[in-house]
Amino acid sequence: MDSKQSCRRRFNRALLAALVLPLCGCLQQEISTGLTEKEAQEMIVVLKEHGFDATRKLRPGERKEPAWTVFVKGGDQNLIQAWRVLEENGLPRDRVKGLEDVFAQQGMIPTAGEERAKMLVGLSGELSRTLRSLAGVADARVHVVIPENSPLVDRAQWLPPSAAVLLKYRGAKPPLEEASVKGLVAKGVEGLKAEEITVVMQQVPARREAPADLLAMIGNQEITVAALGLLTLTGILALTLLGRVKFLQMQLQRSREAVAKATAATNAS
Repeated sequence: MDSKQSCRRRFNRALLAALVLPLCGCLQQEISTGLTEKEAQEMIVVLKEHGFDATRKLRPGERKEPAWTVFVKGGDQNLIQAWRVLEENGLPRDRVKGLEDVFAQQGMIPTAGEERAKMLVGLSGELSRTLRSLAGVADARVHVVIPENSPLVDRAQWLPPSAAVLLKYRGAKPPLEEASVKGLVAKGVEGLKAEEITVVMQQVPARREAPADLLAMIGNQEITVAALGLLTLTGILALTLLGRVKFLQMQLQRSREAVAKATAATNAS
């Protein structure tokens, strides 16, 4: 009984494959574009680690960065799950500006406030980049606050610099101890003490397998059976069509012979 049910299920799955196989093809869906080559490669590595079939392509006619696009094979369910995996891993990363970037373009003479704001953005960006470069870190954000203390106020009353760090990491435990994170950030900002730094660590969810699309659920054996079934069906249809054509040719020949005989009989009389 179980054997019959198993055979019936395999037959149904093979029949389903035969119906959808020509329609599915190699469906590729765009998941992210406008990426640098490094960003695209990082996304592909993470997606493949989670069981997705991902590829990258350079936009036609473009050679300057960022011009890469990442695609995921499969249906909408695959695309949704791939988006979730990338989001959990902080990809594609926000492009943070470092000191070199914020001071690269100088227009009119900036005010002291603008210079200070640029300095804070640059410091935060440099520290974020440093933490992101560490193995096991999925994403990192650093916000540095340096109070604008008046020189007319006693130094003892000045507010100290502070910083907040959000660190997302992969794996069972953080790649750095909290004290190490504080020490690294404190060394990057003049006057910043470790006790004035708040660190929040967040673990990226464990690896999840890509959802089984229809073709994946069908299985290789059923796909092979379906392919053979399609080939057989195509052959049967071709033979049927040839037989029909031959039948019509015979009918036409008989009609011509009948007309010829009738014409000959009329002429003889």
